[in-house]
Amino acid sequence: MEELVGKCWHGLITRAACKYFPASAVRLDAMKGALATWYRALGGEPSYRIDAAIPRQLGQDRTVLQKIAGTNKAVAVASLEHDCLRLPGEIAVFPERGLNGKLYYWLSALAANSDFPLAASDWFDSNRSAVRATLNKYPGLAPLYRRLAASFFEHRMRAQEPAAIEREAVIIRALQYPGEAAAAMIEPFGLWVPLWLYPRMPAAASGATGANGANGDDPESGKKKRRNLENSRGYRGERKAMPKTDDGLLATRLESLFSWTEYIDVDRPVDEDEDDNTQRRLDDLDVVSLCRDNKTAKSLLRFDLDLPAEAEDQQYLEKGELQPEWDYRKRALRAGYCAIQPMVSARARPCPLPRRLFYKSRRLKAQFERLLMDSSWQYAQPEGSELDLDACLRLTADLASGKSFATENLYRRQMRIRRDLACLLLADVSFSTDAYVNGEQRIIDCIKDSLLLFSETLGLTGDEFAIQGFSSKNRGHVRVTWVKFFHERYTALTRGRIADLRPGFYTRMGAAIRYAAGKLLLQRQKNKLLLILTDGKPNDLDRYEGRYGIEDTRMAIREAGRQGIHPFCISIDDKANDYLPYIFGKSSYVFVRNVSELPYRLPKLYLRLVRG
Repeated sequence: MEELVGKCWHGLITRAACKYFPASAVRLDAMKGALATWYRALGGEPSYRIDAAIPRQLGQDRTVLQKIAGTNKAVAVASLEHDCLRLPGEIAVFPERGLNGKLYYWLSALAANSDFPLAASDWFDSNRSAVRATLNKYPGLAPLYRRLAASFFEHRMRAQEPAAIEREAVIIRALQYPGEAAAAMIEPFGLWVPLWLYPRMPAAASGATGANGANGDDPESGKKKRRNLENSRGYRGERKAMPKTDDGLLATRLESLFSWTEYIDVDRPVDEDEDDNTQRRLDDLDVVSLCRDNKTAKSLLRFDLDLPAEAEDQQYLEKGELQPEWDYRKRALRAGYCAIQPMVSARARPCPLPRRLFYKSRRLKAQFERLLMDSSWQYAQPEGSELDLDACLRLTADLASGKSFATENLYRRQMRIRRDLACLLLADVSFSTDAYVNGEQRIIDCIKDSLLLFSETLGLTGDEFAIQGFSSKNRGHVRVTWVKFFHERYTALTRGRIADLRPGFYTRMGAAIRYAAGKLLLQRQKNKLLLILTDGKPNDLDRYEGRYGIEDTRMAIREAGRQGIHPFCISIDDKANDYLPYIFGKSSYVFVRNVSELPYRLPKLYLRLVRG
């Protein structure tokens, strides 16, 4: 009964203290795609992503009911971080749902035409300048801005203290007349202005993570749980030292202590058990504390990378080959920054094509025989499959005119054209490919089937091709596993190498692309195609994350294009449309929504590219 009364009281006081309009709320998740297009179309940074804002304390006035309910302590505000535009995860400022959605568009337009990030000292003046610049550049947004400002004036929570009332009057005047000279400078504390941007989070909180967790790969069996943990808000974080695990509670008197088994460790465990209340507990935390595990290197490697022992690992082909890496902050290539480790499977054994792929392979081969084998007619030949009517007519005319002309070249024949093309398929085999697509297949299984069918069809055409798998541990260990060399024929040993591919490590894509492009340039063929098959963004253990990895990969693609190589990406990441257009261009990538269809679609994509 006590718990029931407590729940009812909490719901009652929370609803009474709410000064917003939850029934008209609009969530960021439903608008991310449209906002990304809008933001970039208005001049926003192409590599920036759009994420949920982290609630922060602005020191704004709170009503008595809000203080009793413990609400309105922190609010989510729009800001520009170092590589993303952060917007409130949910907007319920206005009673009209459509107006709440339009506030997202206004904030995105303001961010696209502003000189941000800004400091707290010039927050007021910078926002006024940004509003003026946006309205001058896009006059059509003026009615929307006026409507948002008027609704904000009407439904705002009015200040109570004299100092806050004075600041509020200055800000309202600035919102009404953004072109007017400011009467005073206002700091971004004490009032919440939903139509303006705010400075980025302090450096102490910049290491915060979202609800998605850490930077590593997703666990193999946590796909359903991960979706449940994703929401539309961010979390503020801080770095803490690893808690001690050897300090516990003796749950018995020392006089009766008979054995060490009665020692009970009551420290909170680092690895949480499966719990349906994880999301609720996470929402109750104001700050999420992160710490590094103090395990030994051996345990850490086994946990993070799940790699076999050295004796069971793949065979190194040669000494590491150095590759440069693009540092977008310095706008320069760092020469010899990454080390490529070329490898080949040491335990691969020849094997037949799996029976489950027989039917698909036969259908694909039939299509390739009809469509991919381009041919042309050769005329006036001494022998052939058909008579050359033009040659016969010329001979008849010459004989009728009295010319003593005789020829035996009266036939035509169809000759197959061999394409002057070399193709290298670069497949991502990082640890994230170990996730399950359904109850039976993992992503790596779909990739293996794709490589098998791709090899079966190209082995029939006679096109020159090679296959590599890649992953990385850090810049000094980028693994490139050769599945098929250019000079090799497609054989049962190639199928064995494909079957032996194992997921592990991370995705340092730029270095692998540069290495693959270098091998393509050694081929004598005039046309060179680089296919990249991946399941996610570039990432690695070091700073190769976020914008840094995206910019390096983009530069590697541009370098390959300047060398006469045509790169094309096939992605199975459901967020690929957020970053692949910036890296590869709008027409040089494709997103495969259903991963199980990848084995059948990959050869057809090659067919389309070659014929195009």
